[in-house]
Amino acid sequence: IARAPGAMTFKKGHMSGSGSNATYNQKDDVLNIGESAKVVVTEANGKISFDGASGTALFDRTQDVLFLESTVHVVRNTQVIDADKVMARLSPNEDIITAMELRGNANVKGGNGPLDSMKADAIDLSYNEDGTLLQRVLLNKNASFSTAADEHASSRRMSGDVLEVSMAPDGTVAKIIGSGGVQLDMPAAGDGPPRTIRARSLDATGEPGRGLTAVRFRDDVVFQEDDK
Repeated sequence: IARAPGAMTFKKGHMSGSGSNATYNQKDDVLNIGESAKVVVTEANGKISFDGASGTALFDRTQDVLFLESTVHVVRNTQVIDADKVMARLSPNEDIITAMELRGNANVKGGNGPLDSMKADAIDLSYNEDGTLLQRVLLNKNASFSTAADEHASSRRMSGDVLEVSMAPDGTVAKIIGSGGVQLDMPAAGDGPPRTIRARSLDATGEPGRGLTAVRFRDDVVFQEDDK
């Protein structure tokens, strides 16, 4: 076991970073940074796929898992992630983020996908093999997300206790399941007024390249259309 009580930097494989008050257990191949942790993951082509800062960090190379805790801030391309705790799963070469679990005040903004922002007490993000596209998103408790505006529709907001979003291979939304009291907010479009739909649960389906094409609300459905 090596100990670095002062400022330190490290680099191994595709991961590098800095911090202070660190220990490295060679037998278990675990690096623990106790203060001011910063961790960067670089892909094989040299592109930075993960740039994270937090109070503490633990990197377990045998399990290909990175834990960040205490005011976590992560940048992934144009996506910005904030949470109290983050666990990131890496590929065997440790150059691709395959999944992330966000816990406590989880907030995700930006990115190239159809979801422009996400909030919940807990958010699970699963990516495709090269880590560039979301495959599945699970938002648990006080969950909400807003879709990115495009040429077909303006931004819409969906909220509920639990929201599960599945993506098509092209990155568009293929399916949404919501429960625990859900709400869909749709802004004014053309000459139409803003609309809100509430229900106990919903399920929605989409088509590749088109996104959502149908939404079904179930139990205690309330439709509200605001005056202009």
